[in-house]
Amino acid sequence: MSTKNNHGIGDRLGDLLKVYGLNASSLSSEVGGTTAKYYKLLNGKSKPDFETIYAILNRFPDISAEWFMRGEGPMKKSDLISKEEAESLIAENKAVKQMYRDEVLKLALPGKTKGVSNHPQVDREGASKLLTSISKKNIQISNLYMLKNIVQANRAN
Repeated sequence: MSTKNNHGIGDRLGDLLKVYGLNASSLSSEVGGTTAKYYKLLNGKSKPDFETIYAILNRFPDISAEWFMRGEGPMKKSDLISKEEAESLIAENKAVKQMYRDEVLKLALPGKTKGVSNHPQVDREGASKLLTSISKKNIQISNLYMLKNIVQANRAN
């Protein structure tokens, strides 16, 4: 679930400052260094040295070093989920998929078994493939909304 942006480290520093309501001057007083140094970083006129990166990440421990240095993944570590949470979401997702598929089949084929159509002119195998295709597309859409809501709920907490 890694995201990659094409912004430079100066852009990411700017994003960090926005999130924390800071500017170059306030950052220099909190982290050390000169205001001019941070303006140059923000404007892409210089690159940070190791000590600067270390000081920034040390001051903002919830900021992901991977995001700050490489632009990959979420900005905040708190936006990541644990392995246990991921496994739980996967298991829940599988259960929801199966329930949704069962409901689609019940609605599409009342009183019949899987893959059997009520209409005598409908090809039974073709009907089953169509329902499977529709079900998969609906499940993918459902999963996106569900995961979006879970991530938003986790971020709110």
